[in-house]
Amino acid sequence: MRLMNTNEKFTGYLFGHEQLRYDGRHGDVIDLGLGVSPLGPAAELTARLANRNDAPWLSELTHYAQDPAHEETCRLLLDGMGMTDVPAEAVAFSSHGSIGAADEVVRFLARQGYHTLFVPVYSFPDIYRLAMRSGLRYRPVSGMSLNPLDAAAAMLKLNGRELKGAIVYLDYPNNPFGAADAELMRRLTVHAVRHGALPLIDLAFAEILGDEFQQAAKFVVDNGGIILGSLSKTQGLPHLRLGYAVVSPALLARGYSGAQRLLFLLSPLAKLILRTLFERSPGQQHLACHHARRVRDHNRHTNRLLYEGLRDLGLAVGCTDERSHLQVVMAKVPDLWQRLMLHGVITESLQDYDITLKGCSARCAPFGHQAVRLLTPAPGQLTEVLFRIKQAQADLYKEAL
Repeated sequence: MRLMNTNEKFTGYLFGHEQLRYDGRHGDVIDLGLGVSPLGPAAELTARLANRNDAPWLSELTHYAQDPAHEETCRLLLDGMGMTDVPAEAVAFSSHGSIGAADEVVRFLARQGYHTLFVPVYSFPDIYRLAMRSGLRYRPVSGMSLNPLDAAAAMLKLNGRELKGAIVYLDYPNNPFGAADAELMRRLTVHAVRHGALPLIDLAFAEILGDEFQQAAKFVVDNGGIILGSLSKTQGLPHLRLGYAVVSPALLARGYSGAQRLLFLLSPLAKLILRTLFERSPGQQHLACHHARRVRDHNRHTNRLLYEGLRDLGLAVGCTDERSHLQVVMAKVPDLWQRLMLHGVITESLQDYDITLKGCSARCAPFGHQAVRLLTPAPGQLTEVLFRIKQAQADLYKEAL
């Protein structure tokens, strides 16, 4: 069994784990690398999908939707997020997840003359690809440490000359750490707009924040920014690849409408799922909100025990929010990612986030494989996860160069 050189590059969660083979010594693989809800999708949703009638379902696939812009579904989403005063046209759906929605709106912004994309270090790495696709300069910003909240705070020091005509990206909560600072997000949104930049706030993991999620979405859009959302994360539907952006109405006035917009972006399945998650009776919460609360409650309970267990094993947990199912775990050994893989625990190495340091004068060395993004274990997994981590820590691997 080969343990790879810690300096080798990987291609992210989806392909990196294929380079190390688990021998099955502890039973089934435990996947704590995919950034989705540890509870999976809502039981009410899976029950509705299991009981649907296939005949009308198939007939929907034989013709175009009567509403190519999906205005009714856009309205349902906005109302469910508390943005009743935002026009349906402000929603852009994507069948390529939240990154696809981001690609759609950034393409428009690049045509409008936006030229630079500022990001905090250790944030969603695909934003680099987004910048390259749209011809934007990619500018990571670091603080006094590799803490992403320090980096986000450092973006408040960017001046008008630097920010004019730029896009300021922030993932809230941060991916990979899971940290969320509502006040910092609001200050950065206002600072960006004040200096001629456009805030792009990624809320893909934010549903677990409860009321803060809706408040953040409304604040950003009302102040001239764009938000990104996803059904992959808290709602536990990564293969659906359904993401969305909500843009400020000011952007609609600047031309993000009509021929600038793609049509027919929702499949019948996606529309059914959206309706199931966001339809509600007057005065009631919708299913998406109910399920987000379940996930948040599970995360809080499990994470407290997880953090305690990890610290007892000599591991450190980075800045995070116990409501989130994201956390970064750091070890003293340089090969934590490999060790966990060989004991059947899939995580995401922070070496895969090194692209977020590109061209950045970070004041600390990158984490590399010494740190991993580890998801909150699902019900019944915690004891086994901690056992495998303990075994991985105890092994005396000799790295194969």
